[in-house]
Amino acid sequence: MKPTTHSLVALSFAVFILLRVRWQVHARRTRGPVSFAEGPGNLGARIVGALLFFTLLGLYLFRPETLNWADMGAPPWTGVLGAVLAFGSLPLLWWVHASLGSNFSSTLHLREQHTLVASGPYRWVRHPMYTVLLLFAFGQLWLTGNALVGGALIGGLVLVVTTRVGREEALMLRQFGPAYQAYIARTGSLLPRLW
Repeated sequence: MKPTTHSLVALSFAVFILLRVRWQVHARRTRGPVSFAEGPGNLGARIVGALLFFTLLGLYLFRPETLNWADMGAPPWTGVLGAVLAFGSLPLLWWVHASLGSNFSSTLHLREQHTLVASGPYRWVRHPMYTVLLLFAFGQLWLTGNALVGGALIGGLVLVVTTRVGREEALMLRQFGPAYQAYIARTGSLLPRLW
């Protein structure tokens, strides 16, 4: 099972990275001048965190014996659940990116002709990107069955979400004012409103 699992993890991350890079390139080509709202400290911390995570992922994929101590000992069906979540989140990631179009950036910013996106998944949820990334991360936790690899990914994303959502919303409120306030009133933050 392990060689298959490792192949699935590698494939899911390869597709994930290709999707992110494709939409980042698209946004850079079409977005015009950008006003960044994220300091170098935040960017530096995210880069260091990403390097540490991909080091762990590399160890998991190419030297798995070094991380055996973090194996969760989960039953085989959890790996199937993890694969479904990880690969099922990828079309959703495409949908979120396609809806954002040139508004996408992995950094907090406003572009010259920034638009308020309220279509696609943004019709119901203000931050569907984070929801999809968390689905992908939980999929990796169950697919790898490794508390360190999966936990590091989930922990890093939770840290990003908790530190960025408020700043993103404040930025959008400054940019779009009452239109964004009305948008907040009819949408959920990470999941659709149930009432």
